[in-house]
Amino acid sequence: MAVVIAGLFLSGFNAALLFTGQQYLTTGTAAVIFSLVPVLAPLFAIVLLPEEKFDFLGMIGILLGLGGVTIIVGLNSISTTGNAALLGVTLVGGAAVAVAFGSVLLSKTDRSISGIGMTAWALVLAAGVVHGLSLLMGESPGDVTLTFGALVAIFWVGVPATAVAFPAYYGLIDRAGPVRANLISYTVPLVATGVGAIVLDEVVPVRTVFGFAVIVIGFTLIERQNLRDEIRRLRGVPASPDQDEEHICESAPRG
Repeated sequence: MAVVIAGLFLSGFNAALLFTGQQYLTTGTAAVIFSLVPVLAPLFAIVLLPEEKFDFLGMIGILLGLGGVTIIVGLNSISTTGNAALLGVTLVGGAAVAVAFGSVLLSKTDRSISGIGMTAWALVLAAGVVHGLSLLMGESPGDVTLTFGALVAIFWVGVPATAVAFPAYYGLIDRAGPVRANLISYTVPLVATGVGAIVLDEVVPVRTVFGFAVIVIGFTLIERQNLRDEIRRLRGVPASPDQDEEHICESAPRG
């Protein structure tokens, strides 16, 4: 079950939607949209993880996360049909949904397979799914031109960004839970925007930066208690006496 979840959602649908959507967006914008994962994961956790609960401020945080995406896309883009940017946001947003949903589902599985083993088998399943989708869309292996740039991209995505990154990510879900594990999504825009500016001469729109800030604020409202507990732990301050059992359960490692 863990292999199926990882293969379908975390590898298959995630990669297919993300790489397709990136054709229509700048590197930074795509990365910021993908950073919605930490905001979306708690939504699925409400249904799938009974111990996860939200109050009024948490719901405000979720709305702010969605509002941040609206700012990035722009109201004009949303009101215009057939807009390439809107299509890109929809596809990359779908990838974020797949990762958030898959990570929460994965935390519920009682698996004995290692992160490396699960990555290997999940990618076999994901490859079959994605190649099947490609054939259904009318694509053919004969259309592929293996340029040097394409080979470098395949190597980079296949080895450091997948073979190395996914086992670490699965281990993080086991240790910290899906909500905290997805915090790494907030490092993606910082790295991607810098690399896009250096390698591709991309310019980051002001509204993208502002939208990312709104998304981070929304996540802070959602996870404010856990963030407060982590800060206290790092400072060596014991948990407050009025900390209830719910927050203790949320902070405990899973797996």
